[in-house]
Amino acid sequence: MKLSLAPIGLDGLDDLRQDTLLLDHFLEDRPLVGLTGHVDWRMNGRLSRHVLKDWAIGRDVDVVLMPGGVRMGVHRIVLVGLGHLDEFDLDRFKAATRRGLEALVGMQVTRFATGLPGDRGLKTPSRKVIEAWLEVFEEICVSRSKDTSSFDVTFVVEPNQVGDLTESLGDFEARYRAVDTGA
Repeated sequence: MKLSLAPIGLDGLDDLRQDTLLLDHFLEDRPLVGLTGHVDWRMNGRLSRHVLKDWAIGRDVDVVLMPGGVRMGVHRIVLVGLGHLDEFDLDRFKAATRRGLEALVGMQVTRFATGLPGDRGLKTPSRKVIEAWLEVFEEICVSRSKDTSSFDVTFVVEPNQVGDLTESLGDFEARYRAVDTGA
């Protein structure tokens, strides 16, 4: 299992080499913001056009699959709706994470990049957010896999979050490295 961090930015998007990019947005996100906004810009507004056509409006039940961008190193994009920003909390964060990861499991994706769904809507420290994400990842992906070494996940986050999240990812990765090697 490989878990890594990459700072949000247009250069970083061009350097991503993953199968799938897992994105999210709130109903109120007009224009799209954060990682989803960066990807939309890189894709010449294609995500915004999906939103404007009501194909992916951001309801907390939306999960939309689309091809990746030519200018990015991902083949597919999964866009998960988060519902209303003012109703978002850690339980809804876990539910959104679960919907996104279940979509990836259904497509048999083990190499993907993601942000932390709706983290700007949470008043929770980044470390607690990543630990909640990893809890759902363990439940949905790791517990169902016979070979956890196939997972390669890149978290695309704000540059100021990298330091806070590094230790949590390292601890989780080390726990499964011992399992993968039979230690």
